[in-house]
Amino acid sequence: LFVIPALADASGLVIDLWRPLPDEPAGTIVWAPIEVEARGGWTALHAFLQRVRELPQVARVDRLSARTSGSEVRWRLSSSWLGNLPK
Repeated sequence: LFVIPALADASGLVIDLWRPLPDEPAGTIVWAPIEVEARGGWTALHAFLQRVRELPQVARVDRLSARTSGSEVRWRLSSSWLGNLPK
């Protein structure tokens, strides 16, 4: 969850918003979602998603949307990280 800014930076994305959302319990596990808004090209997004995929924990990226302004692409996405509920 807290590695997203470093992964984005290493991929060439510039994060404009990084906001944790309320946890989503699912039985004995919990999804920890975050909302992200970033700027960067298709190559940077691809590199970022590749880095997320290579993480040792289970993560999902959904609700991905893009908006262009001239040559700049603005991305909006949510990402959730799977963890165990505290005992």
